[in-house]
Amino acid sequence: MQIILVILSTTLQLFYLLALLHFGIGIFNAVEAISTADPKLVAGALSASIVKSLIAVVPSILGLLLSLNLLRSIEALPNWFKRYTRLMSYLWLLFIPIGTVIGVIQLKRLRHAT
Repeated sequence: MQIILVILSTTLQLFYLLALLHFGIGIFNAVEAISTADPKLVAGALSASIVKSLIAVVPSILGLLLSLNLLRSIEALPNWFKRYTRLMSYLWLLFIPIGTVIGVIQLKRLRHAT
């Protein structure tokens, strides 16, 4: 059962990478729309990228909370999961302000888990 929860947490946290990809593509589209000199196109591209990113972040937050629970409750976690969780914690620091707080909490728990 524990390995299933570890794999589920890992899979759900991958949605955060999808959110970053959506946001990056949205920024690229907004920069591309600047050449048209229409602020509505730029605002539309930015708002669409933010909405797509937030939609992708919701399952990722569930995976992050699951990994926080796993770090607290299970003592013998696989090493690859600890490394992966540390990497995702550093990426969560970019998601200001909610992700920053959650990323710091997860990094503190990882320090105590190793």
